[in-house]
Amino acid sequence: MPAWRFIDLTSHVEYLSGVIDRTIRKEMHSQAAFFRAHDQARQALKEVIEGPDAHPDTIIRSVRENEGRLGNKLRGQFPQLEVPGVWEQVSRVVDEAFVVSG
Repeated sequence: MPAWRFIDLTSHVEYLSGVIDRTIRKEMHSQAAFFRAHDQARQALKEVIEGPDAHPDTIIRSVRENEGRLGNKLRGQFPQLEVPGVWEQVSRVVDEAFVVSG
């Protein structure tokens, strides 16, 4: 009989079990919270500006990446954001969605 036939993989299984447990309890929970916040921000943005789903997604990403500042690329892509008060409202809506959810 080969010596490796009855190898003890207990420590490997315990480690993998820990990784799976952490993924389910923490990582998936935080990912679900992000998706809830993103969906909430998208719905709130549709109340402020009109457009297909891709537009709010682009705006949400820009608000989060630029820390609430209106970038030149977004300004050129969505001129309606330059209307006085609109960008402030958009930024506030996105911030509130992500603060509430996580």
